[in-house]
Amino acid sequence: MDILRGFAYTKHGNMEYRELGKGDKVVVFLHPTPSSSAFYNELLPLLDPGKRYIAITTMGYGQSDRPPQPYVTLEEFAQAVIWTLDELNIEKFSLFGAHTGSQIAMALAAKWPNRIDKLILEEPFNWNNPRRRAVHEAIHKYVPESSDGSHLLTLWKKTKDLPGLGEPPNETHHLQLFIDQLISNSNDGCEEVYGDMGWEGAGPFAMCTFDTWDAVPNISAKTLVIHGTTSELARSHDKFLDLIPNVTGIRLPSEGNFLPHDAPDLWAKELNNFLN
Repeated sequence: MDILRGFAYTKHGNMEYRELGKGDKVVVFLHPTPSSSAFYNELLPLLDPGKRYIAITTMGYGQSDRPPQPYVTLEEFAQAVIWTLDELNIEKFSLFGAHTGSQIAMALAAKWPNRIDKLILEEPFNWNNPRRRAVHEAIHKYVPESSDGSHLLTLWKKTKDLPGLGEPPNETHHLQLFIDQLISNSNDGCEEVYGDMGWEGAGPFAMCTFDTWDAVPNISAKTLVIHGTTSELARSHDKFLDLIPNVTGIRLPSEGNFLPHDAPDLWAKELNNFLN
């Protein structure tokens, strides 16, 4: 079965999504920065049949429209996801988020708890302090366009081993990440908001203003927290387990922060077990 691609029209513009499978049970996927819903192209087919899987491209990334005004909170990004699912007539769903996607998923599950069946957070963290914001400001730098096209080589090299996301698992994934990076590499209309990060920094900026420890106790869904065995973010693993009411946690083998592409079969097995 092929992955279908579509758009949902929301109050702030078109939202891109990719979809696989049919069934009453819906599982929604949110991606890291600066990728898109294409991040899950190689992963969704590994999951159990019988469910409907929908990967949504975060507002302002990939082929999703940019909002009328730059978003500055995770709740705004989460609201765009809710609008998308409303347009698709989906009321109840399980939710998976990786990296930036996990931050948006936390905000969504805390504010709209009645919409969530089960929640899976991969590499969640509390980024809300100046030192941690500086980490993202160093990673997500706007690269000005150059007349000789050398900025394209800079972006290509940047996506070859993006901090936190590691080296792409194959050339197809790298090419897609480069395309998504190229789309998000703009400073048009957001200089005063995201600073030197440009539009690529929209999600990270919102992450760094989000009070994680205040929000997560409001999550009522059954939750799975995933960190890699060598993840730098795993130092918060136990705190998530302490604060989220109905939660379990696992540590998956990793070299740095865990990504599904590091061990796709293991990732799919753990998701299938939890969702079933």
